[in-house]
Amino acid sequence: MKNTVTVIRDIRTFFKGRLSENEPLSAHTWYQIGGPCSIYAIPETTDALIQLIHYCRSNGVPVFVLGKGSNLLVSDSGISGVVIDLSECCSFTDFDEMRVTAGAGVQVPKLVLDCEKKSLGGIEMFAGIPGTVGGAIKMNAGCHGKEFFDVTVSVNFLDGDSIETWPKSKIEFSYRHVKTFDDPARIILSATLQLEKTDIAVLTEKRKHFMKIRQQTQPINLPSSGSVFKNPAGDHAARLIDACGLKGYRRGGAVISEKHANFFVNEGNAKAADVLEIIRHTQAVVKKQFGIKLELEVKLVGFTSEELHSVGLA
Repeated sequence: MKNTVTVIRDIRTFFKGRLSENEPLSAHTWYQIGGPCSIYAIPETTDALIQLIHYCRSNGVPVFVLGKGSNLLVSDSGISGVVIDLSECCSFTDFDEMRVTAGAGVQVPKLVLDCEKKSLGGIEMFAGIPGTVGGAIKMNAGCHGKEFFDVTVSVNFLDGDSIETWPKSKIEFSYRHVKTFDDPARIILSATLQLEKTDIAVLTEKRKHFMKIRQQTQPINLPSSGSVFKNPAGDHAARLIDACGLKGYRRGGAVISEKHANFFVNEGNAKAADVLEIIRHTQAVVKKQFGIKLELEVKLVGFTSEELHSVGLA
């Protein structure tokens, strides 16, 4: 990889969008945790995105695509290479009867509200998901018994230098995992969702109901990544953690929420290392007491292979 000075000089010669160096990723994640990235790029158009991706891959520059950072824990040392923000180039929403095509950079709560205004339902339970459409598709986000791929018709994505559109039937997905998009060469651009005609008043009532549940059961007043662990088959990670007496367990500025045991919150000055240590400890205690190895739902980025191995990721 070329040095950062050379890379950013090269990119400035062709890139249409905004660039910054040594951007603190704590400013771009819900956890408010994370060291800097070498270069932070916000392309204005899809063409600008494709040009940037092509340059990076041709020159061995690592690329990481960031949504709202709501399901992400970035290491204290940050991320080398280019972090790409799709909030401008993939922020469109197009309606066609009872289908909507939303760009990867569209925030899920905004999409829910836009659909509600058009009397289109089926995603109102997602109103409290703080991420983007791209992030929701990449991990098959869900809540209240429904997942994004329950309503997904097709996904449009960049695959190398070409743009592909695949129907749901061609995409490998499961609970909180989409194997098709594990390949870093595939960058989600948009998704088309199938909705259903529903009275606006009914949708509004349902959305408010789901938001009330979220407010009552989750520590939304503190920075977090949402659920840290996936629910094991036939059980809930929060129940297992609570049963082990781990609510309130603390390392540095990070603590297991008293309100929801599967939320590890940042009480002010938490480091990624603090959260990682709580993850390790929680996995060990739950494994010892119940014989269950909790699998991470939060995505870890910028960590060493040893750190990832310690939580079962490498």
